[in-house]
Amino acid sequence: MKKNYLKVFFLLFIAFGVSTWTGCGNSSTNGVGSDSEVADNDDREDAEDEVDEEDIIAEKVADMTGDFEGDVYITEKGGFNIQFPGTPEVTMDMVATEVGDIELYSYLYEISRAEAYMVAFGDYPDEFVDEDDPYTLLMSARDGAFEDMDPIYERENQIQINGYPALRTYAIGQTDNMYIVYETALVNNRLFQIMMAKEAEYPAAEMVSSFLDSFEITMD
Repeated sequence: MKKNYLKVFFLLFIAFGVSTWTGCGNSSTNGVGSDSEVADNDDREDAEDEVDEEDIIAEKVADMTGDFEGDVYITEKGGFNIQFPGTPEVTMDMVATEVGDIELYSYLYEISRAEAYMVAFGDYPDEFVDEDDPYTLLMSARDGAFEDMDPIYERENQIQINGYPALRTYAIGQTDNMYIVYETALVNNRLFQIMMAKEAEYPAAEMVSSFLDSFEITMD
C-alpha cells in the first residue's frame, strides 16, 4: 500500500457521495507584446502564483499540526486529540464539491506498507449541515467513501463522541481487498473522519481500541 494511494483513497471519504477534483484554470492575457513575451510573462506569473499558494498551504498546515503530550497527539486548532502510534504526516488539500471548495486536512501515519491510520476533517457551509437527523449526513459520507470499493458492510453502530453524533463502520472494500474501520463524526459544520485501513484483514482489536477509542473532540 503506497502513501499516495492512501491520500487519494482518504480524499474520497470527505465527498458526501459526490466528489470532484479541480485542476489549474487557464488564464488569459490582454496585454500588448509579442507571443514570446506574453508566454514568458505568463510563465513567471504562474510560477509566482504557485509559490504563493505553496507558502499559504504550508502556513495552514503548520497551524493545524499538533504535538504529543505523552502518547496523545494534540492539535488545538484541529480540535481533536488521539493516540497516534507515531508522528503523522499532516497535509491540506482543496477538494471541490457541490457545496463549494473544502479545505481537507489529513493526518496520516503508516504502520507498514499494508496498514495505515488517518484522521481528516473539513468544514462545510452551515446551511449544508442544518439537518434534523445528523446520522443521515454521516451515512451519506460513508456511502460516498465506499462508493467505488464494492463494499461489504459487516458491522455499524451509531455512537456519540463527547456528545456529538458519530458513526462507526466495519467494512471490506472488495475492489482492493481493504479491511477498514471507519468512523465519522459531525461537530457543528465540521466533518471528522477517522480511519484504520489494512490489507487482507482488519487491524488488531487492541489497535482499534487504542486509536479509535482514544479520539476526543476538543473544539466548541
